[in-house]
Amino acid sequence: MDLRELFLSCRSGNLKKIKYLVEQKEVDLNVRDRWDSTPLYYACLCGHVELAEYLLDSGAQCKAQTFDGERILYGALTNEIRNKLKNYKVISSRVVVRDEYEEFLRKLIDLGELSDFTFYIQGESIAIHRFILAARSPYFWEAFKGKWSSKRTVKLQNKLVDLAAFKSIIQYLYSGRLNTLLDEVDECIRLAMQCRLPSLKDRLEEARKRAIAFAETKPGTKIKVLSLESKEFQEELQRDLSQLAKQAIPSGLNVTDSLIETQLPLLNLVDICFVVDEQQFLCHKAAFVGRSEYFRALFRDHFRETSRTDVCDTAIQQKDKEREGRTEIDLLTLHDVTPEVFAQVIFYVYSNSVQLNVETVYELLNIGELYLMPGLKKLCANFLISAIDSENVISLIKVSRTYNLPRIEVFCNEFIAKNLEEIMNSDTFHQLIIDDAFGVKGRQEMDSIAIIDDVRYHIDLLHQDSHEAREKHSMINRLLTSLNLEA
Repeated sequence: MDLRELFLSCRSGNLKKIKYLVEQKEVDLNVRDRWDSTPLYYACLCGHVELAEYLLDSGAQCKAQTFDGERILYGALTNEIRNKLKNYKVISSRVVVRDEYEEFLRKLIDLGELSDFTFYIQGESIAIHRFILAARSPYFWEAFKGKWSSKRTVKLQNKLVDLAAFKSIIQYLYSGRLNTLLDEVDECIRLAMQCRLPSLKDRLEEARKRAIAFAETKPGTKIKVLSLESKEFQEELQRDLSQLAKQAIPSGLNVTDSLIETQLPLLNLVDICFVVDEQQFLCHKAAFVGRSEYFRALFRDHFRETSRTDVCDTAIQQKDKEREGRTEIDLLTLHDVTPEVFAQVIFYVYSNSVQLNVETVYELLNIGELYLMPGLKKLCANFLISAIDSENVISLIKVSRTYNLPRIEVFCNEFIAKNLEEIMNSDTFHQLIIDDAFGVKGRQEMDSIAIIDDVRYHIDLLHQDSHEAREKHSMINRLLTSLNLEA
């Protein structure tokens, strides 16, 4: 429903509605409809200059000389909008914060923190994490299991391996996105075939054909850069990395999930063993450091004074009975979580997904708060938002405030505005109004009441200046009078 309103508002130029959807409901501004068009495309196509500027400031993408960028530029209704698109180079403080999972993967590749392998190619070094490449590509999985198993550096001396194309493939393996010059597509296709990535090869060929066809039919357009990203690529990335979560969980632990079967275990790539109630979870420090400031600090403090490593014999014997010898990895015991809940934390860390229900959501919300995992808290918030009803709406407002999740409260206030007649007689609603009223320090007679202000705002947003809106405002006034309050 929100996405439908997003596209409709971009066509009509409803800036107020767009601001609400972006700032309160956190909609994705680079989402595509069934015609492969973005909100910015429609705003420019319909000539809404102020709206287009706001979308750009808020993170809408319009990269020069890419298929999407040139399509938006060509479709813009006026020269004023075209000039703004061409000259737009400002990185605004209002730009929406990157998706937490996307940011985690971006930092992994950009910073190379806790990387355990380096490629040298044409005089340049590229630090990578073996567990990412092995999970994403059958070619790298076999190489790290076989010919590169005892190596930590490899020089790629084959002159056919192009440096720029190799970087693009690495970018895709980490992020599910690929940017390359149009002239480099053949090199990327060659590497995609070598890495046994058939879906990437097909999408590269398809995207190149589409870009060339568009440029040929639209005079003046110049497409030099191919930017490849899709929902399917992101889902494939999460499925591949979920294999690492599945192999990390002890075989005796019954964790229900609908994810794909794992490949053969990659125990030679793990470097941390978490122990939770004697259950051992074999993981990768880089993943936990990138997803949690709590674990970043814990690893730093826990291992600072010693270089000794412990051996997780039990876990290794269960997971890899055919291996010979002993594998030494750091061991860390956790006391504040159950094995079942920690298994869900692991799925979150690697694949940004958790199996939530009404029994587990609050446990995971507490763990997200404890482990400083805002992304996990957000997933819990999304689940709670999907479960809002007349019985729990007031309690969820309190949850929102307790855990600093304002997005839950936004949806709760909207629900109350839509269902005011049903909520009006609720004792818990009355008590929340009273608490908010007397929570204002030194409150004067006409000071505002937070919950009332928010509900009124959503009534106006939903109904504009209609008879229904006026009637709902009157209902609120009568309720306040009955509670001996003014607002």
